[in-house]
Amino acid sequence: MDSRIFKIALSVFLSVVLIYVIVDVFFYGNKQASSFSKAKVNDISTDPMEARMDKILVNTRGKKFKYVKVDMSFEMRDKDQKEDLMNNMQQVRTLILNYTSKLDADKLMSEQGKEEYKKEIITMLYDNFGYRIEAVYFRNFVLAP
Repeated sequence: MDSRIFKIALSVFLSVVLIYVIVDVFFYGNKQASSFSKAKVNDISTDPMEARMDKILVNTRGKKFKYVKVDMSFEMRDKDQKEDLMNNMQQVRTLILNYTSKLDADKLMSEQGKEEYKKEIITMLYDNFGYRIEAVYFRNFVLAP
């Protein structure tokens, strides 16, 4: 009887730890959990034309996937526009968050869906702010149920 209770308690404990690690890494981006990797990734770009946006986590419309987590950067055509975009990042971020929340995340599974999403972001930022963006890069892209 004691052995059975111990096994149940151990399985509950391990489940709680596993859930904590998954939530910590997925939702909070805790890089400590991925410290097993020996390769280091530099978070700061050396490209003077690149503007990086903070990660976004969005609840979307989709049957299979309900959440999208995206870490993206923009390659600007003009250095002056990069500075303007960086100073206006909160409005840019809000526009992208609102747009992404209306998407069907299931369509973002394919490469074609991701490329269309990038093109729509480029067009949207040009139409709303006049920013001429050469490319959008995803540093991280996660779809979750």
